[in-house]
Amino acid sequence: MDESRKQECSDEQLFREEISKRLYPQGNSQIEKNCFEVFYNQENERKSTENLRRLLNKENILNGTITSTTRVTQLRTDITKKIKQTFESEMKADIQERIELIPGRQGHPEKGNAPHEVASDWLWNYKYPRWLVDRGLQSLIARAKKNSDWINFIPIDESNKGIKGHPRPQPSQPTIKLESSSFMSIKLPKSEGYFLLLNRGFVTRFFLCPSQDYAPNTKIDEEEMLIPQEDAECVNIFFDEIGKEEFIGIWVNKDLKLPWGQEESLPECTPERINHLLAELKASQCQVFYKSFNVVS
Repeated sequence: MDESRKQECSDEQLFREEISKRLYPQGNSQIEKNCFEVFYNQENERKSTENLRRLLNKENILNGTITSTTRVTQLRTDITKKIKQTFESEMKADIQERIELIPGRQGHPEKGNAPHEVASDWLWNYKYPRWLVDRGLQSLIARAKKNSDWINFIPIDESNKGIKGHPRPQPSQPTIKLESSSFMSIKLPKSEGYFLLLNRGFVTRFFLCPSQDYAPNTKIDEEEMLIPQEDAECVNIFFDEIGKEEFIGIWVNKDLKLPWGQEESLPECTPERINHLLAELKASQCQVFYKSFNVVS
């Protein structure tokens, strides 16, 4: 097995362990916890109930109790319900109507729409990539300067518009008003170099700079940067959901030439892109900043 595959297996195992701790935080329901590790292992997701029964017995998951396929089905149903109960808000944000397929309806569901298939699809195609991205973002946050003055939101109204429609500076606010039009004011540590900005919401992870929507130009010309930039596709910023919004700013001494920033309106943070960014930063001089805001009604 090559090193990349070993790392992939390790990541998947760590992810399952973290999810199982969320599902069973007190160490209770040890049998269900062990079954979760088996049922939601990607190597087992296509196995029949009979094959899962054999695997549980072979691994002695049920402490020597020879189980039936009916028992396996019930365990998988209970665990799937637990996943929905624990992560329902995230699942609704990601897969919307499909979450209603859990706990399941009578009859035979269409292929891919069985409750455990819906839960598995969400875990591995939504939650797992986000978990990988967050691990990279947390490594940046851990080294960041938590300076509250480096980023602020300036509400836009007719009374505070300055030259070319840009807002004049206003007092800093610890919150962002829901669906209000704003600019971001970025106070940079230096008037040269390059700047990157990442945003993490409830289920969203984006590059704001560089992005065609908000900040196509990463080069720093002054000690303050206003976003959206004048040549951006958007003319303001607003948030349409209440909750926490986190921002990671990165000053870097050279142009990293991140290709997705020149090609996409609002680039998503993917595991591959975050790994690429971290590798580039490791070979550069950089300074990291962090701040969070609460979006309120």
